[in-house]
Amino acid sequence: RLNPFLISEKELGELFSANEQNIVSLLEKNISGFNRSLAIESLKRAGIENRDSVDLSKLVNSIRQIAEHFMNAETGYLYLLSKGLEVYPFKLSSVDIQPEKYKSLSTAISEIVIRKQTVVEKADESKVIKNAVKKQIKKLEKRVGHVEKDIATAKDYESYKLKGELIQINMTGLKKGMKEVALDDIISGTNEKITVKLNQTLTPAENAEDYFKKYRKGKLGLELLKRRLEITKAEIENWRAIDSDLEINFEKASRQYESEIYPLLPSMSTTKKETQRLPYRAMHLSSGLTIFVGKDGSDNDRTTFDFAKPYELWFHTQQCPGSHVVMKFPNKSFVPSKLEIEETAAVAAFYSKARKNSMVAVIYTQRKYVRKPRKAKPGLVTVEREKSLMVAPVKPEQ
Repeated sequence: RLNPFLISEKELGELFSANEQNIVSLLEKNISGFNRSLAIESLKRAGIENRDSVDLSKLVNSIRQIAEHFMNAETGYLYLLSKGLEVYPFKLSSVDIQPEKYKSLSTAISEIVIRKQTVVEKADESKVIKNAVKKQIKKLEKRVGHVEKDIATAKDYESYKLKGELIQINMTGLKKGMKEVALDDIISGTNEKITVKLNQTLTPAENAEDYFKKYRKGKLGLELLKRRLEITKAEIENWRAIDSDLEINFEKASRQYESEIYPLLPSMSTTKKETQRLPYRAMHLSSGLTIFVGKDGSDNDRTTFDFAKPYELWFHTQQCPGSHVVMKFPNKSFVPSKLEIEETAAVAAFYSKARKNSMVAVIYTQRKYVRKPRKAKPGLVTVEREKSLMVAPVKPEQ
């Protein structure tokens, strides 16, 4: 490339005669350190509009003057052009855009680096968030597969009822100490022989009751599994909607769903300058439904007002200090069961000063009816339209 400080009319003349391409592209590609903006600026300063109006003397002077500006740079001018951010030690006469002025060229260049880094960070942030949401969807889809397998296995509970009834019908022919017995299936009407295993330490009546217990437990387990499947599918639908919104308008969606996305990004530092720390413990009910339990006063406030939707249920012990507990809904139309409400209330009772009591009064209401009074202490709120119930405090593991 030609040296802009030492360029001569002869060199330029030879360049123009040997190439027929556009004069802007010619200068951009053949003068060292020049880009398209500097090529246009040198032609503008020389008063050259096309090949026919080229004055080699004026163009050489224009190129040298531009180069000299960089040797004695003082003020820096930052331009936001269609090609991106560019910095020069002088104002461009070839554009109408008003530049940002900086005390030095170095300061202006530093600003470009910072802005470009911010763009890169935002791109990285977008990628991390989108990947986290897609990973969450895959995790839930995998859970659906596991639950469906458990449901298929749990359906065998009906056989426990049948065996218990067959033992009752054939009670006179059975005695304690038997390991198993083959009985005719007269209940189903098939009259097939069914092998019924027995506990040698139990009487026939106790063996029948043992099978009935297994039946009741299996039936309850199947109901819970079906509920878990319903909740998981609703969660998948919700996350797919979030994923779609992120693809359409990332900035808007990332703000709108921040409370949902935030827990998926414990190690992310680009969106939050402070050290990330969730204000709650996330736990699961027997149906698989998620609940958030606030950790302390200020964390209770954040759990309630930053991470709970207005339509979700909020729990707290009645007239007793304790954690704010939020029942998370997979979607707005979700209706919690009586068991889910009781389990959440039991957790709220456990994470309170009344945890040693046998029974504790717990109130619950929609989050939109929970308000924070002005200048109130951390964790202190007012509640409207609440319902109450008495529950025994229970550790979440139980």
